[in-house]
Amino acid sequence: MHKQLWQSSLLTAAFTILGGIVTMPYSLTHADEASHHSDMPQLLAQAQWSSFTSETGRFAVTMPNQPTMTTDTDEIEGEPIEIYEFAAKTDTSSYSIFYTDLPAAYVSRGTETVLNGIRDRMIDGMADASLANALKASEVAVQLGSHPGRQYVYNNAFFAVDMRLYLAGERVYLIVGTDMETAAIDQFMDSFELL
Repeated sequence: MHKQLWQSSLLTAAFTILGGIVTMPYSLTHADEASHHSDMPQLLAQAQWSSFTSETGRFAVTMPNQPTMTTDTDEIEGEPIEIYEFAAKTDTSSYSIFYTDLPAAYVSRGTETVLNGIRDRMIDGMADASLANALKASEVAVQLGSHPGRQYVYNNAFFAVDMRLYLAGERVYLIVGTDMETAAIDQFMDSFELL
């Protein structure tokens, strides 16, 4: 797999969004204003989210609006792959689901090798080394049903990111939520299911 294209296809999209949120002007200057404004609008916003199902992607999820789909191509060990992204963005958040089908020979190396390899391709080449290190240090093993995966999280006073990687047979999914409210990210992650 071409390391640079894999990163530009997946993480440039995800972390360009992250960078945009980091540099957004933060208008609330007092903690009491932040708590006053965050609870009710967030609950209302989450109540208005809609369900989305991709038959070809074999997943269903709840997102803040209907996602747009884009595709990119790459290769793994000389074999071409197609990368699909479904992204729903707001002024303060971004939610994306990426998936691609890996060559059988690559998957046959074992779950740990595949997940480690994809993680390294995604995180190690990030321009922001401190963010990359924080994400990698946060790694924990997770499961989606019977499918193994990894979770990476980062948050500060202004935003949070949750990134989950799952291997389902020969298909790998990357689910990325970036928002100012962790409850919204949790709703997105909890709603994701494979069909």
